[in-house]
Amino acid sequence: MLMANVGIAVVLTFIYTGLKNASPNGSQISTSIGISSVITLLPSFLVILGVILLTNVGVYIVATFLKTGVFHAIYFYVWLFVLCGLPAIYIAAKELKYQFYLYYQAYYFTPLPLRVVHDYELLSCKIKIAFLNTKGKFISEISVGSHEKVELVGKLSNIPVSERNDCLYDPVFNDTVYIPKQTDRIRISWYSVIEDTQYDGEIDFPFDKLNYVPNKYPLDVPEFLRGKKTDPVMLALMQDGKIQLYNKHQDLTERVSVKSIEVSEEQKQKQFRTLASIYTVKSIPTLINTIKESKAIQRRAGMADYLCSWQITGSGLEGHNIEIKDVRHNYRTSAPLELNSFESRRLPIFFEIDYHKISWLYIHIDAEKLYRLLQENLDGVSQLTFDFTIDLETGKAELLIKNNEKVLPFTAWEKKLDAYRWEEAKGLVLENKDFTIKNNFLKEIYELIVAQKYVEAEALCETALEQYPYFPMIYFYKARLLWYKQGFDASYEKQSYFLERTKTDPYALAQIYNHYGCLYDEQDRHIESLECFEKAYAIYPTMVLYLSNIAEVHYKLKNANKAVHYAEECLAKGFTSDMVVEIINNKGVIMDKAVDNSIAGLQMELSNLASQYRSAQENSELHHKVLKEYYSTFEKIVELNGEILALDPDAELPDSFMPKAYVDYWLNSGDAK
Repeated sequence: MLMANVGIAVVLTFIYTGLKNASPNGSQISTSIGISSVITLLPSFLVILGVILLTNVGVYIVATFLKTGVFHAIYFYVWLFVLCGLPAIYIAAKELKYQFYLYYQAYYFTPLPLRVVHDYELLSCKIKIAFLNTKGKFISEISVGSHEKVELVGKLSNIPVSERNDCLYDPVFNDTVYIPKQTDRIRISWYSVIEDTQYDGEIDFPFDKLNYVPNKYPLDVPEFLRGKKTDPVMLALMQDGKIQLYNKHQDLTERVSVKSIEVSEEQKQKQFRTLASIYTVKSIPTLINTIKESKAIQRRAGMADYLCSWQITGSGLEGHNIEIKDVRHNYRTSAPLELNSFESRRLPIFFEIDYHKISWLYIHIDAEKLYRLLQENLDGVSQLTFDFTIDLETGKAELLIKNNEKVLPFTAWEKKLDAYRWEEAKGLVLENKDFTIKNNFLKEIYELIVAQKYVEAEALCETALEQYPYFPMIYFYKARLLWYKQGFDASYEKQSYFLERTKTDPYALAQIYNHYGCLYDEQDRHIESLECFEKAYAIYPTMVLYLSNIAEVHYKLKNANKAVHYAEECLAKGFTSDMVVEIINNKGVIMDKAVDNSIAGLQMELSNLASQYRSAQENSELHHKVLKEYYSTFEKIVELNGEILALDPDAELPDSFMPKAYVDYWLNSGDAK
């Protein structure tokens, strides 16, 4: 039997492997038969064999029970444990291991957003970085790959500005790494092809300069695991083995040179073969010489340190925000860039222009050409002005760069338009224009109503509806005008009409309900008024005025508890009015009156229950029901009054049925009846 199962498992293993290899993502195991192939198939074989044996044992236990009536409990529980218990233990162990590593990492390590940058034409590769905590003996190591588009080396002058900037300024590594807490050293090594030099060194790491703050998100993760966060740190690898760490706020270290080490000929040849796959073998030496002779690497290094005073001006920038990326790869996202204000900073390579947070226009600058132009035309202190002319409706954008108010002959910039976001921004512009026009209509109508110029106000309402057929708020003013001109009855007749016209706009609908609530209140129809105010507040709960109106109606209805409750809620929401203040100031009085009224009502109820008791047959169902309600009502009176009070004789029962607390109280007070 076992051999048969083994044979079936072998067949199924080959079928599974064949199907797996035939799939697009198959493992493509070699079809040759050998020891290595058999070893590769062994895990699949064992799993399949285990499933077959487990199935056979289960079938055997069930079949034996059905045939003989004998239930092998031990075998069954062992089988059940293997079937369910072992997988559960395995899953639990994996989860526990995962959780252990999460908490271990959170306890000993902290996240660091790291960006590694180097000049594109240095062809730096084999970058290895290690963060060390020498006291705790913890280490975190990463390896950084090379630039993806090395085929453009030596051809940067012939490609678009945006693509050129991507090559020159995009980080070669941009990710979050976990470094030991209190890291005090960083070890770096890399190979510079252009310099034909391997660099390797170790410097102090400025952990204390990193401003870590608690990470608030995600909310479904424990605070301990969320840990802390800090601003991205840039690691710049420069010519001659110089390195520097900085973030967008400050330089974290000075520029430090690390030592160069000898590289084996084998390693050089390996890198040479990598480049040879992109260029012809003969062109590599020529390429290296061309880059060295151009001095472009040194020029870009000088440009990274160059500071000049510049500002942004222009037309069409209303409602826009501009963010920049400069030659040191820092986004200025901490605050909107102030316009018409000179500030000393590095040259920009990128402007991101958004309209109310909708980024629709991108301007790419060839900063290297601009820097060269400034150096050639240096005339005193440079004060640059980037003067934009933007038309959101047509998508046109122009840029003039001025130095000390003199226009520079600079055209090395490129505009990119995000068509989808542009349409979205244009739609928002139209919405804002409509919003402004509608607000002006409402403002003018309101002013006419205040001036009691009802005819002019009504005419303006019609004009607004002609221009904007969907304008629900106009119907609120039409409802008010109807009341001013024709009174209550005419307004009530058209209530359903105005509700129908405003039902698609929550604010307008709430205003209509509030309007009719005020009308009902004017006629002391407080129940109908309260219903309208409650609907208004339910529809638009941010308008606390409706809540104040609810409190006022309850106050008039002498519902003291509710009036005080809603008045206090108004104050809690930062809203007050004369009526809210009156309710709060009279809180003690109206609450006392409410208690007195409640006690009087309950005493009347006791009298009625006592009368029912006297007319009920003793030990009958009605007799017991009345006694139960009597005791409950008596307890309510005591709770409200704070002590037992004398009841009217008509409200009393025979002593044997009166609440024991009542009888004891009067006996102890010496006032027994």
